[in-house]
Formats: sequence, structure tokens, C-alpha cells
Amino acid sequence: MIGLQYLDKYIEQQLIEEAEEEKKNHTPSGKLSASMLGQPVQWQILHVIGVPRDEKEEYVTRKFKRGQHVEEWLLNYMVGLINKQKFVEYKNTVGYVDAIVDMRDWGLEFGVIPHEIKSVSNMKYKRIQKNGADEQHIYQACLYGLALGTEHFALDYVATDDYRVETYLFETKEYAPKVEKVISNFDTQLASKFVPNFVPLLEWHAKPEYNSYKRFIDLEPIEIDEILKAEYPQAYEKLKGGVA
Repeated sequence: MIGLQYLDKYIEQQLIEEAEEEKKNHTPSGKLSASMLGQPVQWQILHVIGVPRDEKEEYVTRKFKRGQHVEEWLLNYMVGLINKQKFVEYKNTVGYVDAIVDMRDWGLEFGVIPHEIKSVSNMKYKRIQKNGADEQHIYQACLYGLALGTEHFALDYVATDDYRVETYLFETKEYAPKVEKVISNFDTQLASKFVPNFVPLLEWHAKPEYNSYKRFIDLEPIEIDEILKAEYPQAYEKLKGGVA
């Protein structure tokens, strides 16, 4: 038997090129994004002022691609689908709703609500079934509920090993105070005109392969300030001048 890695290496190169092209064509909104509500404030500020993220590890890039494929697959089966990838904004926080769904087509009297789709491994799928949805995912989906003015929102988890799906429904008012607090904390930190210390909120935040700003992990605000001023002058000016 002869094992060949040609195809795998070819795919790897294609994924890298696609990621680079996507990065080149992406125009930052300059606003906090819904997907970052559950992330460290340091990452939120650095991202909003335009500091480039570290290049993703190659296997992480593959996981993101897998997530895109899973989302496309589920949307093809989404009962009651009215709209998808709808841009929304709430208190200067922006995002794209994966799916807007009429739950009456599910036999439920919740009306039209936003759905956020998340692909997870079978192991994590089991943990979610046992412990409930991830808090950071709830914050993101709740922001969509707030932006659309719906009383409920939903999270759809897909187990990527076998494509099982489990949907969780939430009341927007239950999590709205927490989301409001996250946005308020971000606004307060931004108003201080300094990037804060790195404080991980979840275990995976501290893992090198997932940390988007490894260079800033152990730095104090004044040290970060000096780096921004010397190496990222536009981001520095945006931080000191405020973000519209």
C-alpha cells in the first residue's frame, strides 16, 4: 500500500489561498460583531480598531470550512426559512443572521425568529445535550433577537460526524441583560482609549491555536499602546480618536 498526500497538500494550499483572498476583500465594519460578544474584551478592541489577527492554524482553517459546509447543508433542510444571512445591527453591534424562520411551520406559536447555526464535533454535541448551549453562542443569537425585536431566538447545533441536529429555543428577555452588559463593557473600554490586558473568558481562549492575538497575551495596556503607535498607526489613531 502506498499512501499519497498530494491531494491533501493541494487542498491545504487552496484553503490558504481562499483565506488570503477573503481577508484581502473583507472591509471591517469598525464595529463590535455579534460573533465576538463572548470573547475577551482585548480581542474585541483590537479587532474593531483594525489590528490584523494572527494567521489561523491550518487545521483551524479546515474546521471553519467544515462549518460553512454544514451551515449550507442545514439551510437546505430548514423548515419555514424566510431569509438567510440577513445583516442586522443593535447598539452599534453588527452581525449576519444565519436564518430567519417562521416557527409556525414547525407547529409552534413563536412566529418569525432568528436562528444561529453552529457545527460541533460529536463529543461536543454530547456535552451540549448534557449541559446546554454555549453561553457565547447564546449571546450571539440573542443579539439577533434584540436587533429584530423578537421575543425568542434559536440555536441549531449540528453534529458534524453524523449530521444530527438539535435546536434550542430561548427567550430574548432572559439573556438581554447579559448581552447589554457585554456591549456596555466594550463601550467603556473603548472610551478609555486603551487596549486592556488579556483575560480569557473560556478555556479555549487561552489555547494558542485559537488565540487571535498571541503577541498581546502577556502585555500591559501601556506596552500594547507602544506597539500600536509604532507598528499599527492607523489602529492607534482609531483607538485614540474613538470609533464612530
